[in-house]
Amino acid sequence: MNDLDLLYELSGDEPGSFTITTESGTVYVVDCTRGFLQRFPNVRPPTTDFASIPVYDLRRDESRIPIIRIERLVVGERGVLILDVVEDGQTVTVRSTTPVLSIERTANTG
Repeated sequence: MNDLDLLYELSGDEPGSFTITTESGTVYVVDCTRGFLQRFPNVRPPTTDFASIPVYDLRRDESRIPIIRIERLVVGERGVLILDVVEDGQTVTVRSTTPVLSIERTANTG
């Protein structure tokens, strides 16, 4: 990994796949090229601020969920994503994250 692999913000317009780690220990894989997200709760230890707060399972965890729009994914802030969890093209789901610790370009994003 080098500095070019780390981003401060992800808009969704960037090509490739990215790993987002949050303060709760949840990891998200965001594939901007294919337009989907996967959520993996409790992958990493939470930060001290979130150590006593439970991480809940959400609908379709670990499944590929279509992204309608990335509203905000910025290091140090809570992420906000607009998703099509139901995959009906009509039902919009807004998901927020705990503050983002890192955004890293995933290897072999071609």
